[in-house]
Amino acid sequence: MDALSVVGAINGWDLCSRTYRREGEFAKEVTEEIFRELKKAYLVVTDYFVSVDNHVNAIMEMIGAQTSETRIIGIHGMGGIGKTTIAKVIYNQLSSNFKDCCFLANIRETSERNGIECLQKQLIFDILRERTDINNVDDGIGIIKDRLSNKRILLLLDDVEKENHIDALVGKHDWFGIGSKIIVTTRNKDILYVPKVDHSYELSGMDDDRSLQLFSKHAFRRDSPLDKYIDQSNRAIRIADGLPLALEAIGSLLSRTEKEKWDIKLKELENVPPKDVQSKLEISCDALDYRQKHIFLKIACNFTGYEKDIVVNLWDESTYFPKEAMDVLENMSLIKINDDNKVWMHDQLRDLGREIVRRESNGKIEKQSTVWDPKQGSDFMRRSKGKNEVEALRVKVDDQQQYRFTDLLKNVIILDLSWTDVTDDWKGWSHLKVIKKLKVLDLSNCYKLQRLPDKVVEDLVRLTDLYLRGCPLNRLPDTIENLKRLITLDISETDVKELPDSIGKLQNLKVMKMEQCDVERIPDAFWRLEKLEEIEGIKKNPGHPFHLKIGDCIHKNQSLRILRLWGADLYELPRLPESLIILQLGSLYMDKYPDLSNLTTLKELDLTFDCSDWSSCGHVEDPLPRWIGNLRKLENLALCFEWWQPNLPTGLSVPDHLKAFRPPMLPSSLSSLHLDHCHIHKDCVEWAYQIGRNHRLSRL
Repeated sequence: MDALSVVGAINGWDLCSRTYRREGEFAKEVTEEIFRELKKAYLVVTDYFVSVDNHVNAIMEMIGAQTSETRIIGIHGMGGIGKTTIAKVIYNQLSSNFKDCCFLANIRETSERNGIECLQKQLIFDILRERTDINNVDDGIGIIKDRLSNKRILLLLDDVEKENHIDALVGKHDWFGIGSKIIVTTRNKDILYVPKVDHSYELSGMDDDRSLQLFSKHAFRRDSPLDKYIDQSNRAIRIADGLPLALEAIGSLLSRTEKEKWDIKLKELENVPPKDVQSKLEISCDALDYRQKHIFLKIACNFTGYEKDIVVNLWDESTYFPKEAMDVLENMSLIKINDDNKVWMHDQLRDLGREIVRRESNGKIEKQSTVWDPKQGSDFMRRSKGKNEVEALRVKVDDQQQYRFTDLLKNVIILDLSWTDVTDDWKGWSHLKVIKKLKVLDLSNCYKLQRLPDKVVEDLVRLTDLYLRGCPLNRLPDTIENLKRLITLDISETDVKELPDSIGKLQNLKVMKMEQCDVERIPDAFWRLEKLEEIEGIKKNPGHPFHLKIGDCIHKNQSLRILRLWGADLYELPRLPESLIILQLGSLYMDKYPDLSNLTTLKELDLTFDCSDWSSCGHVEDPLPRWIGNLRKLENLALCFEWWQPNLPTGLSVPDHLKAFRPPMLPSSLSSLHLDHCHIHKDCVEWAYQIGRNHRLSRL
């Protein structure tokens, strides 16, 4: 690693996961006859078509999705069995029926690291969209009971370890409004046998058929094994014992192993006791070279949940080849890169990595290459003298600890102060000037930070990533222009209403995130940034509109590749740059399609329209835009219409003038087509069926 990394007071990241749009509404309106024809064409269709897993059906019945009762449901089973995956499926299916949803992930680790108060704050913020000061657990309980008792919510508590976690977050049924549904996942089934939990469900392993299919996807990149590998594949699924995580890891391991060495690896795995999952997983780790293993251990200990680009930049390219190493770890199923480009690792693998570090250091902190426990990290920094082996650690920073760490700080490259009580006049700002190598500063969810201090901008000229998500900032300082090396700027969930013109001087800025904030205008100077590649602006909550005027100069920017303004209220759309490969826009208050015929490099197009009257809307006159055929590289197309009119037409019937409609030719590159609330007639559905048979289309 380039330098000592201090990760301060990490209280979790992105604890709330939401579904931003519903799929399958169009599918619901397709007649059974057409649906059967589509199935004959072997199309891979949206999840609403597919029968859900038996586990999901059973749990959905327990939770009483169609009832108005408040229910608390527990899902338990050993690590790696798929509890979180099943819970997310249920959460996503239910979320469209709830205005207020919250997903609290990694409760076991987050509570150990930062206290349960952090999770209480996140729960309150996700439901009320208000930042709340909580001094202790009892304060949090009082606020939840008082402020959320009239809210019908959907809540997922993932990886709960202790009963007091449930006591602090959900308590009793009357803490929330009638009809609320709470899902709890845990390894410890004992915490579910309490009066507050209505039903518990034990998750068992996958059967042999599904195990073989999952194993084959990772070992052979297909749904079944090659004939000459059948015997070895059956041995592998017996070793995995129905655990999805083990099936993925073993399949990925063998996929990188020569055929003649498969039996050696399988025998090695068979010698591990059946229930010793970690030892089986460690065999996959042993297949890594020293660089890859080094990066795996650092991610396991301290960097799960971070942006991939940040993690990659921690290591010298010429020494560790981090990009290639990350690809290997992903291909080995040891990490995953989520849709939001964050590094994710299963908690079983995370625990394994930390155990390896403990074992290699004989339990001595000063001999460990990384320290992940904040309390141990703080103690270590106070008493550390001379040389040691530590390269990365976490520390706990709060008002009660008046310690100075300036003797180590000059080599820090990541400083994470998220979820802390730092304020504008925090004394620690004056010490930042000694951190000459600092690249990443995370101030996310610092609820008391109302202004970005000038010291931060003046002293941290080497900063490449600045995260201000969730801070109550109402403006960015004009001196932001001093951060010439800044690559990523995140002002999501702040109160910033206008970007300063000086932001146009951030000559290295590539990624701008402004999800759910009140920015109404992007200055023309912003579009002159020659390295700008990605803009994220997503409205997560219908009650908080995201109004935005893009500006006519956007088309002059030829570096922009990704523009996601999902849920932004747009009343006009200027000419967009030809460099775009991903475009997601909504809600578009337009009666006709904008002209996007110049976006010939687009691979993904997702448009959502808000229309007042479907019968007079221009989209009905031309249900699919004629310029679609110009987008020769388009792979994914989604068109959604949210009709304002209360009495919508039903079925597939449309006015007579549409009977002569002839759909445009679709790009041959198209593999996914999603039409939601389009109200197109049976001829169009049959047309879709035909192109599904004779086209590369794999998802309709």
